[in-house]
Amino acid sequence: MKKINNIQYTTKLHKLFIYEDIIENFDPNYFIKKIDENISDVYSFVTNVKNEMTDFKTFIHDFKIHNILKEFSTLFDVILSCDPLVLSDCWGTKSCEYVETNKHEHDTAISGIIYLTEGGPGTFFPEFNLNIDEKIGKIVFFDSRTLHEVKKTKIANPRYLLSFNFRWIRPWELLK
Repeated sequence: MKKINNIQYTTKLHKLFIYEDIIENFDPNYFIKKIDENISDVYSFVTNVKNEMTDFKTFIHDFKIHNILKEFSTLFDVILSCDPLVLSDCWGTKSCEYVETNKHEHDTAISGIIYLTEGGPGTFFPEFNLNIDEKIGKIVFFDSRTLHEVKKTKIANPRYLLSFNFRWIRPWELLK
């Protein structure tokens, strides 16, 4: 179990949070290869992410991502006291010459990012006035209603990351 000691909160109309940590013994190459093999012409450059990306469900059943996310169950269960959650989306992005993501929020419960490379501009959270630096294996969880963006930035090396959303399990799903 992870020791939770670096979580930040802010209040507006609702309680927002950001939590960041480093995944131990993390090797990004598996995910980078899978992103390269699954770039989608349908989603690339047309969503809030103005770069190449996979389908939103590409990593939804991936055992490696599930094993990583299980390491943070204490965050959800104990610290945030969340109702049961399920991984609803998990996709990868690739940026080569420029990186840009429009300011947006998600309509789920908890969202997150795993950085697969470093040296990019990071992700900016305006409600916290906080830019999260990119480091290989850094994982960031945040309330899905938290605004986030990446300003258009020229980059020297390809930038890869995984993004994901959890949604609350609906009561009738628990009856199975």
